[in-house]
Amino acid sequence: MKAKKGPIGYMVVKIDLEKAYDCLNWNFIHDTLVEARLPENLIDLIVQCYSSAEIKVLGNGIPSFSFSPSRGVQQGDPISPYLFVLCIERFIIVGEEQMINGSASGTFDLQLDKVDDDWARELPNLDYAIISGGHWFFRVMYLHEGDNLVGCVYCGQPNVTSYNSDFPLRKAFRTAFNYINNGCKECGKLVTVLRTFAPAHFENGAWNTGGYCNRTGPASESEVDPGMFEWQVRNAQMEEFERARKEGMEKGQSFEVLDVTVAMMMRPDGHPGDHWGNKWMRGYNDCTHWCLPGPVDLWSELLLAILNKRTNLSPPRGNIKS
Repeated sequence: MKAKKGPIGYMVVKIDLEKAYDCLNWNFIHDTLVEARLPENLIDLIVQCYSSAEIKVLGNGIPSFSFSPSRGVQQGDPISPYLFVLCIERFIIVGEEQMINGSASGTFDLQLDKVDDDWARELPNLDYAIISGGHWFFRVMYLHEGDNLVGCVYCGQPNVTSYNSDFPLRKAFRTAFNYINNGCKECGKLVTVLRTFAPAHFENGAWNTGGYCNRTGPASESEVDPGMFEWQVRNAQMEEFERARKEGMEKGQSFEVLDVTVAMMMRPDGHPGDHWGNKWMRGYNDCTHWCLPGPVDLWSELLLAILNKRTNLSPPRGNIKS
């Protein structure tokens, strides 16, 4: 780079975007492990693993004194991906898995009218809260409001009202948004971002009946079915979002939307499908998680555009490497 003559020169800024693993609050990790019903001695061992980290900073090649972080898990640590998945797969409302003889059952009790305490506790510490969710509602669930059982999803029990997954999802988002607008007294600076539903692309069966997603290229616009149930889920999210945004404007709250549903309907190539010989998926394909480059990069670009708008930043020029 050539130096510019005069009192004003050039400045080169190296941007290192903060990685998701670095954001995990240690108290939140601990609460998640407790809620997952792990044995106490195992929880203590896991906590010791991530809380014993020490950091040194190199200044001109000289290491500083050691200091301890207060959040985050280490990249490359074999246990870090599991901790990350456990933390992001928390319901925004109160949800507890039913246990049978000490083992997880895969069936959940959801309290539709109460936010998760650990989730709510973190909100005042945030500038931006990205709320997403959807696939966790596609499982056997018993739905409660107050002390009443109001229905279920996939339970198939007589005398219990059966709902599709969009019903508890709508209720969960309404409860979460209502808490932000009316229940959180210290959330005045918070910007709430809704990331809309990103559909799975199982073909020739569901996730547990042999479905797969082995496409290697994007779908054409004509292949996107506007009648997909995933679009109904997205619409439920957006209706609750617009309700919350309208109320929030009167209370000084800020809401933004990261609407990825249509774009992701056209990207069946963004999933890993059959990976590692299905060793870890126990015979199931993974068409839900967006792990491959492309779609998730788009999410980052769209989120960056929202942040630029909120902070009045100019769009970055040139390449930014993270």
